[in-house]
Amino acid sequence: MLRLPTLAAVLGASFLLTGTANAGDYRCANVNKWAPKAYAEQFVKERLKNPRKAQFSGNRATREGEIERCVFIVAGWVESTNGFGATVRSDYAVKLRRRSNRWEALEVAIE
Repeated sequence: MLRLPTLAAVLGASFLLTGTANAGDYRCANVNKWAPKAYAEQFVKERLKNPRKAQFSGNRATREGEIERCVFIVAGWVESTNGFGATVRSDYAVKLRRRSNRWEALEVAIE
């Protein structure tokens, strides 16, 4: 059985407490401000049973931040249908990185 990392492991204690990550002086150049959230949602959809009907938290309910140069964390919730057809809301956290013109998921947790 595939084991996903826990939300706390992906987010780290400082992100959970403050709701934001400290980017310091290492901002990733030329990143659209919506790109981390959009790619994080795509990585979450890849792990859902029914991704077409997935509804994600809006911008106010979603937290995101750059924790290292070109490494971002995005956290929020997703509503989707499970294997029995019931709609469930789950929290998610994605740690992702931008390399050149590609995005890759480093960790994805859905609880």
